[in-house]
Amino acid sequence: MALAATWASTATAATIVVEPFGSGWTPGTTWATSGTYTPQVVTDNTQTPATAMRLSPESPGTRVGLLSYATPLPTSEGLDIRFKMAQWAGTINSGSRTADGLTFFLRKGSESSNAAGYLGGSLGYAPYPSGSDVGLAGGLVGVGFDQWGNFTDTNTDGTDCSGLGQAAPGRQDNTIGIRGPGTGTTGYCYLGRTTAGTVQFGTTTNTRDGRARSVRITVDPATQATPKITVYYGATASATLTQVLQVAAPAALLAEPTYRFGFTGSTATNTQNNEVWDLQVSNLVPPPATETPTTSPAGATTDASAAAGATGATGATFRLAVGAGSVVLMSLRASEAGRLIVSGARGAGWKTPAITPKSIAVSQATAGTVNMTATITPATTALLRTRSVKVRLAATMVSPSGSRTTSYKTITLRRAAPLPVAG
Repeated sequence: MALAATWASTATAATIVVEPFGSGWTPGTTWATSGTYTPQVVTDNTQTPATAMRLSPESPGTRVGLLSYATPLPTSEGLDIRFKMAQWAGTINSGSRTADGLTFFLRKGSESSNAAGYLGGSLGYAPYPSGSDVGLAGGLVGVGFDQWGNFTDTNTDGTDCSGLGQAAPGRQDNTIGIRGPGTGTTGYCYLGRTTAGTVQFGTTTNTRDGRARSVRITVDPATQATPKITVYYGATASATLTQVLQVAAPAALLAEPTYRFGFTGSTATNTQNNEVWDLQVSNLVPPPATETPTTSPAGATTDASAAAGATGATGATFRLAVGAGSVVLMSLRASEAGRLIVSGARGAGWKTPAITPKSIAVSQATAGTVNMTATITPATTALLRTRSVKVRLAATMVSPSGSRTTSYKTITLRRAAPLPVAG
């Protein structure tokens, strides 16, 4: 039985997706598409950049397309999303501008449907109750980039929004608006929008580059004291980003263990190309990218590996002084199958929502000291193939101010008997 090393490090953002949407892109198993238009990478060598993900086209009109990242992500880690977008070309059959726009959305990680919401001013996220048209299945948040202006009109409110005191203020062109969670034709209520004149999507040269805008959206971790959704905007593809909108994260989003992100694009009788490219997504409460041997936090116990091949679970115990309002994030990092179990965090004030089979958030309303044991059950097949298997357990303390302290326990599981000899 060998003693395992203990590690600690400073947390940095972990990249989830880097996707330029270049030539040759296919959805594979990473992405899912749906809608009356199938989102696809379009190449036009007369434009800059030459390729972009087209969510809905200028022709034919009255279309909606949806592109969704297939892997659910834990709400406890938050998201930092950056991308370029353009609403360009198009036809005008009424009024004075092309339409409609696109959204960035979050939907429940458990949602089995990949259906988009209604087209036109609903931007593929919101419903259109007067026509009995439903919103995005499992929708939690929709950030709409709306050239025409109906995304924050009352026509795209769910049937209960007025009664909840969350009716939209009315049509306003060239806005970024945010709507909340909903099901069918209820919910999807108005959360906020930019003030008139803050953003413009269709007043510059009508090319992909001419209409290019840079965007950043941050979704605070569910473990923060007051989680927010914040939108930053740049008037060109290379412009400095400025915060233009911030709303409180909806309670329904925070209650979900996981979510999936994606985009929709939408048109009606007036049309335009709704496109995104240069997508980068990272989380906000990640495991550190590097490790440095250091002293464990005061009071942390020493863990040891168990003899491999023995039945039962192997784990590490962390003795932590938990401040009032703080959160402890415990996670398992292992190449083989495993399941994380946290014990010792029970009683008044404690919350232990399961996030994924390998990640659990533990929070305490009042100050105290607790012993928490993170336990993994190794996969038998992995142990049969190798003489030893290393797994890593992490406990990250997140204070109300957002500062983080992480301690690690690395466990080496060893075989109790020699590997079989073939022949």
